[in-house]
Amino acid sequence: MANDAFCIKKRLSNHKIKRLKIYKNEAAVLIPIVSNNEDLFIIFTKRSEDLPSHGGEISFPGGMYEPIDKNLGDTALRETFEEIGLKKNDIEIIGRMDDQNSFHNHKVSPYIGMVSKQINDLKFTIAKTEVTELLFVPFKHFYIKDIQWTEKWMRNNVLKKMYFYRYKEYIIWGLTAEIVYKLTKIVSGCFGGTIC
Repeated sequence: MANDAFCIKKRLSNHKIKRLKIYKNEAAVLIPIVSNNEDLFIIFTKRSEDLPSHGGEISFPGGMYEPIDKNLGDTALRETFEEIGLKKNDIEIIGRMDDQNSFHNHKVSPYIGMVSKQINDLKFTIAKTEVTELLFVPFKHFYIKDIQWTEKWMRNNVLKKMYFYRYKEYIIWGLTAEIVYKLTKIVSGCFGGTIC
């Protein structure tokens, strides 16, 4: 596991980030990676059905930049604490992915955070108005060919490739799945995986 974590960190450090121009609305998400014995897992949230946008979808913790945030990395850490109770001191930001333009025309900056404690040593406090469930998906799961597929969707009058992953009874899709795809592509050599 330590070798996998080191490999991920190294590959991310070599990734040249594609940054978008400054948007009126900027947001950030955290991709929290946590260990359980010898395996690495990505933590996802299942959003509350009552939320006005993306209700019931699988996502990463995150949200809109606020003036109290020092930067977008700080936004990702603050939102992670507010949504699932993971403390800033327990997370090391090890990299950043390319900026993404969301369906709602927000600039979304994804940060990768390595959680210092193992799953069983963590205490989660879920904000039930936003999150109904946590998913701990093995990193290696995303290299299984028959759980992933793509579709062509028309979004904002643009034909766009949409990514999908199946995990148990859940479907991870949309911007979250696209970020997962890009991340697993960058670090695929760390797990001996190949991307479809």
